[in-house]
Amino acid sequence: MVHVGDFDTASSSSISDDAFHNAVNAYMPDLSPTPTTTGGGQRPPIPADVGIGTGAGLSRTFPRTFTLDDNKSYDLQNIYYRMRDKACQRICDAATIQNVPSQFVRASKQSDTGCEYSLKIMNNKEMYFYTSNDGQNCYDATEKMINAHGKDKDAVWINGPSPYEFYQIGIRDINTGGSGGASHEPFPDDDQHLE
Repeated sequence: MVHVGDFDTASSSSISDDAFHNAVNAYMPDLSPTPTTTGGGQRPPIPADVGIGTGAGLSRTFPRTFTLDDNKSYDLQNIYYRMRDKACQRICDAATIQNVPSQFVRASKQSDTGCEYSLKIMNNKEMYFYTSNDGQNCYDATEKMINAHGKDKDAVWINGPSPYEFYQIGIRDINTGGSGGASHEPFPDDDQHLE
């Protein structure tokens, strides 16, 4: 039972609807959704059971590790996490992916809060990491994708709870357009890449 002060003993005919609702609202927590960043508040969090979309599986012959400039081999998941570390902080700069030479990286800002990183991993393939937003939802959503399918799918995507909130990772043909119309300066056809 909710106690609403002086309205407990008043007759319903003597209380206006507005006065009653104002009194109830004063004693009840605000259950309305958290506003998005465009409304000045925080974005609602990614739901725990949010669905993940996937593309085709990577072929058995597709390389599973790539050598970076420290001369160590890293799997796809590790490289995705390196891109995530920057994109989810709203850092969108080709020179910032740890141990990946900037000549093999393209970084394209997506509106005010997003980024798409592309890495030339083979002469005809690039690895990409797209975020529409930075912040905690970016970390949460991309972690779910990387852990679930970062080693075996050519595309993995997830929608955030706010309008236009979207995250995607994957492998695609080199120099092709990305999510949300993302594009980057083309990689040269020079037979130099991470593989």
